[in-house]
Amino acid sequence: MSQSNFLVMASLVEQVTTTSYTRCYLEGLVGIIMRFTTTLYDQEILFMAREQNIASVFTELLVRTAGSNEVQRLAAVGLENLSSQSVHLSRPPDMRTRSRSFFSKSFSFSSQEGRSQEVKLCPIHRGACSSCTTFCLLESRAVERLLGCLKHEGLVVVEAASSAICTLLNERLDVEKSVRVLSEADTLRHVLRVLR
Repeated sequence: MSQSNFLVMASLVEQVTTTSYTRCYLEGLVGIIMRFTTTLYDQEILFMAREQNIASVFTELLVRTAGSNEVQRLAAVGLENLSSQSVHLSRPPDMRTRSRSFFSKSFSFSSQEGRSQEVKLCPIHRGACSSCTTFCLLESRAVERLLGCLKHEGLVVVEAASSAICTLLNERLDVEKSVRVLSEADTLRHVLRVLR
């Protein structure tokens, strides 16, 4: 599939207004895009997913008021697939600094100079994360929306949302910080509500 076809599908998802006729169309489009998230090992697919910021598309589909259960389920599964790749895509920032001459080091008057090179690290992935490049659920603000899906009446949506959240508890991540982040989001209360 060419990048232009992928671009067309991604833009169609955002443009479709949900009626009884277009719901199936939207489910099909989201299903196709979700299937691409299973092949992120292909560099061309990875590039297209980053280029179209697919994590934010799926995140928005979680709360689309007129969306069907299937659209929400597919969006949560897509986020799960993307999030499972975050551990491989997130890297510590390159800390190499440009060599500066003795003169510029000695007479540097800018206190902002040192701060501009600081990069905020994701507490979970221990690297520089973003919604677009590493598909981090934390950076894409998807955690809150996935927790909202745990209130859903459709069991398939709840199951898919909980599976996506569980990707943050992967043993290759900083599980202690993941638990802290999920605790701050009041995840335990949401999970207990599901179990009742």
